[in-house]
Amino acid sequence: MTQHADEFRGSMRTGRWTTTPDGSPCAGSLGVVVDDVLGSCVLMSRPAGSWSVSTEITVELVADVPGDGAVLTVAGRVVGRDSSGGLARGEVRDGEGRSVAVATQRQRFVPGDPSAVAAAVPVPAAADDPDRDALAAIGGRLHRHGEDGELVLPGSTDLANPAGNLHGGISLLASELVAGAVLGDPSFVTSSVHIVYLRPLSVSAETTFGSELVHRGRTLGMVRVVGRNAAGRVCTMATVTRHAPRG
Repeated sequence: MTQHADEFRGSMRTGRWTTTPDGSPCAGSLGVVVDDVLGSCVLMSRPAGSWSVSTEITVELVADVPGDGAVLTVAGRVVGRDSSGGLARGEVRDGEGRSVAVATQRQRFVPGDPSAVAAAVPVPAAADDPDRDALAAIGGRLHRHGEDGELVLPGSTDLANPAGNLHGGISLLASELVAGAVLGDPSFVTSSVHIVYLRPLSVSAETTFGSELVHRGRTLGMVRVVGRNAAGRVCTMATVTRHAPRG
């Protein structure tokens, strides 16, 4: 992560882990780097004696996420902030400068001691294994139930954010993965993901992302995904939209 004036930048290398089990592009794999970069934009403008937590992330895809080892760069900055929180906006570009996605993230400030927050945990360490797809990288298990489905994540500190909770980018990734599996047509591509974070998810127990198919047409599909903790409480809610192939 680097800072240039009021702009924050981060990057990630693509690979097998940025594709689904069937080899399709995985838009959700952008979740971690988008959350880290845009979250830092707002975090660095927080009031004294406070921390910030994500409440919403939206990712709009312009092109497919590659899986060929190319490096993607995210650049973001604060759009606006007040005493309660802020909104950051960013863009994901490939090595040729072409836009891959645009994203926004809303954060709220909460009382907290930044010095008590642990150093960032690598999530996921998938680039070390060229054979692991996005689902395998997070250790997820997919199950289908008719037109609905669920993705179960194991409790693992490898999936934690600096505060020790499930990384918001991992929740976005899991939501997008199960939505794609439920729609079933691998020729469709994700056009947008919007996720709301209602309460933290622990990495000490399993998390279940249950999906509901809202619409599946010839050129457009929409899935609603709810993330629940081990006690069954709703912690995240996402809407994933997928379209017929671009171009």
